[in-house]
Amino acid sequence: MAHDVATSPDGARLCVTSTEDSLVRVLDSRTLQFRFSVMVGTPPQHVAFGLFSGTPAYLTSGYASRIELVNPLNGRIRRIASVPYGSFNLTTIGSNVVTSSLIRGTVTTLDGDLRLRRTVRVAHAARGIATVVWP
Repeated sequence: MAHDVATSPDGARLCVTSTEDSLVRVLDSRTLQFRFSVMVGTPPQHVAFGLFSGTPAYLTSGYASRIELVNPLNGRIRRIASVPYGSFNLTTIGSNVVTSSLIRGTVTTLDGDLRLRRTVRVAHAARGIATVVWP
């Protein structure tokens, strides 16, 4: 069963996450033909992209306490980082990746290469994450 779907910035690929296995599947968005899958970790998982075509995909597995930086063209994992347990949801803003932990109540910011910038506890549980650029 699918859990989350994300579209690459160029609109060419769909990333479909699972509630049942450790794979994120990548499909051609026009034909829905399967292209490849990426092993991420215990489901469910989520996906985020940077704003521009060719930017990496970021994949999370909150139960595996990990986030992966993945080449969206071929599925090769370029880097893996540890994040707090329960960090499912994520987004990107500028050159940062931000994930929230539903279980630990934290928000973690990493740079685009998944180097930890900061983790802050914000609540008992952080169910989602959104970012805003102030003028």
